[in-house]
Amino acid sequence: MMNLIYLLIIISFLFSNEGLIAQDNALQRYMLKNIISLEQNSIPEELLQQSNIFFSKLIRNQIDSAYDALLKDSPLANKKEQISKLKTETYRSIELYGAMTGYEIVRSELVSSSLLKISYIALHTRYPMRWMITFYKSKELGWIIINIKFDDNVEFFFSDE
Repeated sequence: MMNLIYLLIIISFLFSNEGLIAQDNALQRYMLKNIISLEQNSIPEELLQQSNIFFSKLIRNQIDSAYDALLKDSPLANKKEQISKLKTETYRSIELYGAMTGYEIVRSELVSSSLLKISYIALHTRYPMRWMITFYKSKELGWIIINIKFDDNVEFFFSDE
């Protein structure tokens, strides 16, 4: 927390008229974007645990069990056709890109206190995969998953700037 306060003080100086780089709008946007992501990067522990269970099961090639655990209490669990398609695509991705050997959180985006998207990179033996899981904090059910996407477009993790 103290590091964030120091960072904000430095950033405010840089953005002031006296700051050495105040005129560089691109740098200002970049730094503001990173400050926002630092503030929003606190992922609730229960979601970290849920993700860990999901990806650990995928690494052990327990795809059906992974989705069953991840979607417990989620309205997506009732969309049997959509879940079946996700499972089929997951099996196909492992055939194409090799066994999943690990995963890493790339970023999280909190758009409100009730809506959070976490982006992951899944590490496969031949090629990485990009995963995006969107969580909604229901007043009745707590954090639930409302969307899951994955693809091989890992270049979208990099900024265009």
